[in-house]
Amino acid sequence: MHSTLVITIMSDDRPGIVNELSTVIAQQKGSWLQSHFADLAGKFTGIMTVSIPDDNRKSFVSTLALLKHDGIDIRVEETVNTTKKESIIRFTVIANDRVGIVSEISSRLRAHNFSIHSLTTETQSGSMSGIPMFSAKLSVILTDDKSEEEAQTELAEALEALSDDLMIEFK
Repeated sequence: MHSTLVITIMSDDRPGIVNELSTVIAQQKGSWLQSHFADLAGKFTGIMTVSIPDDNRKSFVSTLALLKHDGIDIRVEETVNTTKKESIIRFTVIANDRVGIVSEISSRLRAHNFSIHSLTTETQSGSMSGIPMFSAKLSVILTDDKSEEEAQTELAEALEALSDDLMIEFK
């Protein structure tokens, strides 16, 4: 049997962090399943899932803990496997950047019973105007018995009502 673990990490950015993690996983006969890493304001941050043989789980967690001596903050959580098939809707939101925009979007999603599956955001200068532009790539889980088309219509209406400058593109 195998355990699926979620690992979050944070460290001052430097070369070799991914190599250190992958070496520990390989030494413990684990499999690297999913990951997302980024440099955020000089901090290397990430989240990943790994599959580790149950017999190696304790050794794996203790070996990861040794990386804290290298300045890597690590947290390990065991997952609960679910077999439920979820419908996911992917889309991009673009708008003029402003204080509270993520709160506004997430509030609308919650009000319409959508759960965020993934969220990636960034701000950058508008190509023509120089005005800071906010963009978000989202995947939301459809939790109601709506069709995907109905859900997309509901999402577009709810989010576009936030402001005239907000645009949504479904993938």
